[in-house]
Amino acid sequence: MIAADVKTVRELDRLTLRAGVPGLTLMERAGDGVVEAALRMLRGKEKGRVLVVCGKGSNGGDGLDAARKLAAAGTEVAGLLLFSEKEFRGDALACLQKAREASVRLIDGRTETRWPDFSGFDLVIDAIFGTGFSGSLHGIVKSCARAINASGAKVLSVDAPSGVDCDTGRADRDAVAADVTVTMGLPKIGQFFYPARGLVGELTIKDIGIPLSEAARRCGRVAATDAALAAKGILVRRGDTHKNLCGRVLIVAGSTGLTGAAVLSARAALKSGAGVVTLCVPESLNPVFEIKLTEEMTCPLPDNSRGFLTDSNAKDILKRLAGYDVLVLGPGLSRNPGTEKLAQTLALKSPVPVVLDADGLNAFAGRAALLKKARSSLVITPHEGEFRRMTGVKKIGEGPERIGTLLRWQKTLGIGIVLKGAPTLVSFGKGKAFINTTGNPGMATAGAGDVLTGLIGGLFAQSKDLASASLTGVYLHGLAGDAAALELTQNCLTAQDLIDFLPSAFKALTPGPSPSPILYPGNGRERGANR
Repeated sequence: MIAADVKTVRELDRLTLRAGVPGLTLMERAGDGVVEAALRMLRGKEKGRVLVVCGKGSNGGDGLDAARKLAAAGTEVAGLLLFSEKEFRGDALACLQKAREASVRLIDGRTETRWPDFSGFDLVIDAIFGTGFSGSLHGIVKSCARAINASGAKVLSVDAPSGVDCDTGRADRDAVAADVTVTMGLPKIGQFFYPARGLVGELTIKDIGIPLSEAARRCGRVAATDAALAAKGILVRRGDTHKNLCGRVLIVAGSTGLTGAAVLSARAALKSGAGVVTLCVPESLNPVFEIKLTEEMTCPLPDNSRGFLTDSNAKDILKRLAGYDVLVLGPGLSRNPGTEKLAQTLALKSPVPVVLDADGLNAFAGRAALLKKARSSLVITPHEGEFRRMTGVKKIGEGPERIGTLLRWQKTLGIGIVLKGAPTLVSFGKGKAFINTTGNPGMATAGAGDVLTGLIGGLFAQSKDLASASLTGVYLHGLAGDAAALELTQNCLTAQDLIDFLPSAFKALTPGPSPSPILYPGNGRERGANR
C-alpha cells in the first residue's frame, strides 16, 4: 500500500476536486469512515455516549459529519467546539450547520470550565487537527489533548492524532494518544515512525475516492507492507511435493559463546517451511549443536579446536553450496580476522544467493563497496550500528530521513537491504522503499535478528525470490512478535518465542487474505510513548 507525504495528499485532494467531486462529498465520505470505526469501537454500546472534539478546519468538518450520522444511528453525541463558530469556513461550516439542524448538542469549548467530564463518555473522537499539523500544540488545544489522554475513555482520531506531524513522525509532548486512527485515502509516511506510531493505535484506511493510479505515479517511492503484500511470499505446496522441492538452506554460523545465534537461525529457517536446513559449524563445537538441534543437520568443519571457522574452510563450503538454494551467513560467526576473511570470501563468491547478517556484516566494516562485486544476488540485514560500521555514515537519520539513507545506499551497492529498526525498512531497488507494519518493542531482545535472518533464508529457498522473501519474512517476524507479546507480554518475549509463534503468523496470512485496510494491529495505546 502506497504511503504518501502531506504535500502529495493535498495535491491529490485538489485533483479529486478538479475531477468534479465536491469537497463536501469528500468530507462526508471521511465522516462515513469515522462512523464505521466508531461503531466498531462501541460494539455492545451502540447507544453509548460519544464526544466529538472539533477543530475549525476540514478535520473538524469530518468530525461534525460523523457526529450527525452517529446521532442518526441512535448514539448520544455531543460536539465540543474549540474555536468560535465564526471561524468555520466552506465545507466545514456546512457540516457544522447540518449537525445543528440534526439537533446534535454543540458545546462552546473555548473555556475549559464549560467542558463536560471526558471520562463520562464511552468514546472520544479527536477531530481537532489532521495531517496538516506541524510544530507544537498551544493554549486550549494543548489543554484539551491532555484532558483526552487523562480521561481513560477510548479515543478515535480522525486522519491523525492531534499533535502528530504526518511527514516526520514527530509529535508534541501532549499529542493525543489514540486507540484507533482512521486516515483518509492513503496512510501518511510519518504515521509509521516513532513517536507517531506509538500514538496512532490501530491504523485504518478509509477510501474517499482519491485517484489511486495518480497516487502511485506521484508517490510510489514509499509503500507500507500490509497483509496482502506479505501473503504473496508464502507458497501453496503441491500435493506431490517432497523436502528437496521445499528448498535447501545452508547456514554458516556459530562460534564459542555464540552457538545460540546459529541455532536460532537454523530453527527459524526450518520453521519457515524449508525442506532441508544444514548448519556448518566449528568441529569442536559440534557436540553442542548435536544436542541443541533435532530436525536441522550439522556439518562440522575443521577448526583445530579453536571454536571458530576461518578462510581455510571456504573451499569446502563453496563446494557444498552446489547442493543448496541459499546461503545464510553470519549469526554468531565471530570477529576473528580469519573468520572475517571467510565471510568476505563466501559472500562474494557464493554460487547461490546470500542472506548476510551479524558478523557477516561486520566483516565488511568500512568496506561495504566490496559487496558490489558479489557473484550472486545478496541481501543484508543490518541494525543501525552494523549499517553505520559498514558504510561509515555517522548518522542514519530519524523518521523518514532513514528512508533517504536506505535508498541512497541501496542504489550505491545494488543489493537488497533490510534496515532493521522501528520500523524496519526494505529496499531492493527502483528507488522504492517498503515500511514494515508489524512488530513491537518486546522484540528488542538478543537473538531476534538471528531469527529474521533464518526466516528470510528459509522463505527464499522456497520462493526463489529474494525481495519477496525479505518483505514477507520481515512482516511474519513482526507478526509472530505481536502474537507472542499478546500472550506472553512484551517484557517476557524472547527470540525463541518468535519461532514458537511463527505458526500463528503464517496462519494469519495463509492462504492469503483479501487486502485489509488495517495496516498494523496496535497493541493498545502507548500513552506517553513520545515522552
